Amino acid sequence: MRGFCVILHRYIGLATALFLVLLGLTGSVLAWREPLSAWLAPDLYEAPARGPWPALRLPASIGWPSSTRSRWLLAGGLALLLAAGFAAPRLLGGAAVPVHRIVQRDFAQTVVATGHVEAPHRVTIGTVVSGNVRRVPVDEGQTVGAGQTLVELDDAEWAAAAAQADASVAQASSATP
Repeated sequence: MRGFCVILHRYIGLATALFLVLLGLTGSVLAWREPLSAWLAPDLYEAPARGPWPALRLPASIGWPSSTRSRWLLAGGLALLLAAGFAAPRLLGGAAVPVHRIVQRDFAQTVVATGHVEAPHRVTIGTVVSGNVRRVPVDEGQTVGAGQTLVELDDAEWAAAAAQADASVAQASSATP
């Protein structure tokens, strides 16, 4: 909003200055109509030549300012016009913008994102027996091959049951003649 107000203020000020300059020129032309006509059409008026350029044959009523104040006002007005001529491009041109030369180069692209990754195939693994997991020799997301061990269960109960079954077989074989 501030930028808009600054631009609006700048252009309203420039429009007001232009209006005042045009008004001043119009007033000057109207006030000096007779002397300007005598200066622009010297054949219509007879006046003695005065001023720094006698060849122009300026009428006596136009001449150069005689008072010091008038000379200072004329010099100040000319200095103001000169300053406005130098300042106008900066005021109307806007801020300076750096320009860079376009060069063809390799393009390196890096993407940083968050999200959820899903595998294209999903496999569910189950067992017929139950037990406590002793060790998992593979990591999550690791590629595995056929026949590779995925989970090792604690076999203490199964070893005891196998030993008991072996003892039962041995006892039954010794009991038979």
